[in-house]
Amino acid sequence: MTGHAVGGEIELKAQIIELQQRLAALERGADSQSVSIQGVAASAPPMAEPIGRRALLRRVGTVAAGAAAASVVGGMLRPAAAGVGINGNMQIGNANISTTANTPQTLLKVSSLASGDSAVFAVSDGSTATSTRRAAIVGAAGTQLDTGVAGIVSGTSGVGVLGQGPIGLLGASNNVHIKLTDASGGFSLLPTTAALLASTAAIGQIVLDRSENLWLGSSGGWKKLAGPTSAGAFHIITPARVYDSRSSSKLTGGLTRLIPIIGGSVPTGAKAVMATLTLTNTDGPSGFLTMTAGNVGSTTASSINWFAAGQNLATTVVSELDSVGRVKMFNNSGSGTDFIIDVTGYYL
Repeated sequence: MTGHAVGGEIELKAQIIELQQRLAALERGADSQSVSIQGVAASAPPMAEPIGRRALLRRVGTVAAGAAAASVVGGMLRPAAAGVGINGNMQIGNANISTTANTPQTLLKVSSLASGDSAVFAVSDGSTATSTRRAAIVGAAGTQLDTGVAGIVSGTSGVGVLGQGPIGLLGASNNVHIKLTDASGGFSLLPTTAALLASTAAIGQIVLDRSENLWLGSSGGWKKLAGPTSAGAFHIITPARVYDSRSSSKLTGGLTRLIPIIGGSVPTGAKAVMATLTLTNTDGPSGFLTMTAGNVGSTTASSINWFAAGQNLATTVVSELDSVGRVKMFNNSGSGTDFIIDVTGYYL
């Protein structure tokens, strides 16, 4: 409240006290006595004419009404007292403080929401609808603001925004779903591989795109770490023999053979294997075998070659597995051979 307003309130109170005293004198039997009232209002001239008890009562009412109005106006202008909002109701624009341990500084409680209500507490810049989602807090930003809700921690530890529940954090956007970054990089979820590759890579940033590919940002651009069509982490195992054709028959020229790999040392879910492929009892004059995933239709590539009858040869191969964990052996030459597969590791 300004000094002028405070002075006016004090003057009105003084006038009321003076009128109360004069009214008391009238009630003691001075009805016929003339009473002179000076300074009823700051702008009114002094009143020298006599006044009766009834007129005096009207004056008291007028001054009292003025005092009440001044009190209301003064309350609107006067800052909140130091204790307002402490352990009490929340007041917008004032500090709201709780001195009780383990209680929120400011607490809004809602017993129920109507079917059309969308939020307990919502803030909008006016250019954007708040939300159709039923939420405790909604921050809506449009043309006036660039951030709906911000969580900032300036120290070396702490949580900016905490999400707990069946879905801890949900992001929906036409561009970036979730992007969490700091000075050393972070984690973000982008919509498409194309959008990611068109962006500038931040060194140390790890990104999962909408196609489930995992990328690492480096000074040379984005480097793919893994994805649904890539092998994943390599696991070394004690060499395990998974197939030996000598217990059945040679693979002759122009034929293929499906070999199950999953089971035993290679778990379900493996995407590829590393193996030693051995040829024995080869037929002449020459030939080659190729190892591929079990769902490959044809190939002209070679995994291992032989150049005479009766040779024993070995090589290391890495092959993708099909959806049920098989490889396919192709013999696109005119000669047959026995072959052995020993798995030395797998990618999961």
